[in-house]
Amino acid sequence: MPERNRVTPYGEIVASSLRGEWMGNRGCIHRGHDIARHWATKRWITCALEFKGWVAPKWVRGLVGADAIDAQLHIERLDGKQKRTHAMAWREVPAGVYVELDRTPHLVLGDCLRPWSAAHGYGDLRARPKAGDVVVLTPPLSIRAIVHGYVPGWVS
Repeated sequence: MPERNRVTPYGEIVASSLRGEWMGNRGCIHRGHDIARHWATKRWITCALEFKGWVAPKWVRGLVGADAIDAQLHIERLDGKQKRTHAMAWREVPAGVYVELDRTPHLVLGDCLRPWSAAHGYGDLRARPKAGDVVVLTPPLSIRAIVHGYVPGWVS
């Protein structure tokens, strides 16, 4: 049984046998190998697990920096201890954003969507609705970064 090693688009930390490409750093949240809390600081840094032959160790100390950005992301991610969501018009949602459709997180990829689950990773492509509003899981600050040229990465 894998340890709780994946963060869902809802911000929950779950066990998954799938290997990701990114590591989120929410500060020291472990007591041994158990998760004692969901975050320790407002720094929610994301790092690549591998880069030019370097592989991140499984248990890593917190990184420092980008306090103002991380503080804003912390506010935008959480409503108390629950995941904060917001509504957007489908026509305004850029590629790389996670939305909720049919109670399932989906990654927006242009005119298509890919459902995601911790058990299976990304599912089959489906058509993206053209009208109406959608519940968005990605924080507004991250969406602004995408709109201004940041290209998010994902594993297909």
